[in-house]
Amino acid sequence: MPNTPIQATAEGMPAPSRRRFLQMLPAAAAIAAVPSPAPAAPIEPMEAARYHADQLAAAMNAINPQRMFRVAFDTENTFVLICGDRRDGSDRVTPAAYDGPNFYEIELTDGKRPIWWLERVEYRTTPGHYYVAEQRWNGRLESKPRRLTEKQFRILRKVEDFAGRA
Repeated sequence: MPNTPIQATAEGMPAPSRRRFLQMLPAAAAIAAVPSPAPAAPIEPMEAARYHADQLAAAMNAINPQRMFRVAFDTENTFVLICGDRRDGSDRVTPAAYDGPNFYEIELTDGKRPIWWLERVEYRTTPGHYYVAEQRWNGRLESKPRRLTEKQFRILRKVEDFAGRA
């Protein structure tokens, strides 16, 4: 390999000189004299988040036209959820109804979702009913029975063949 220097880095650049510097000085001053654009008004962070979430939902609608994407913010504004529902509404979840004594996944008023054995019991003296909820495993009672009214829980789904059956 030959040991000869190769001028590669500044090949296309003219040699620096005092005359060239003085020729470029008025152009640099003109560029510096142009006023910069005024800064835009500050955007609230929540407005920016809503704008970007709406833009993402619109992009997802363009990608998958079979679904209708919508934006959902939680109450404390700690997260944003973009949901894609089917346009025909076939994926809507309808709550289950009581269908005889069996295991049911229920949602309590405090947000917990246990799977309990539910039995409906009619009142003896007044019209109406309440539910007896128990935790069972292999036909054995695991907890004290709880008495629940319909205001205290919501049935989410019936769970077949849970806990080795009652």
